[in-house]
Amino acid sequence: MGGRGEWMSSQQAGVGGWVASKQAGEVPYRRDEKEYGKIRQERRGDREERGGGEEMRKRGEEMRQRGEEMRQRGNEMRQRGNEMRQRGEEMRQRGEEMRQRGEEMRQRGEEGHAEKKRR
Repeated sequence: MGGRGEWMSSQQAGVGGWVASKQAGEVPYRRDEKEYGKIRQERRGDREERGGGEEMRKRGEEMRQRGEEMRQRGNEMRQRGNEMRQRGEEMRQRGEEMRQRGEEMRQRGEEGHAEKKRR
């Protein structure tokens, strides 16, 4: 590696403008690829000490559980939403019926009124 702003491709979008500034000769937060490699090695070491596979498996399990819980919560919420929608529909229908009944009653009342006047 080394040189002027190589290993671009993924960096091509100028992540943090790092390729351009590298060509300008000032490498931000990356002393040097060699040192960076060393740092990565160290990190990898830490991970291995932790028993990487175990750790990852645990994390995977937790993630799966969280996913399950979220799915359940989503389903419950959907059900609640559907129930609420149904209740809303029923209430709307009831309202319609009541409005019609009111209309009929008013008409009947007006008719009665007219009858009295006619007499």
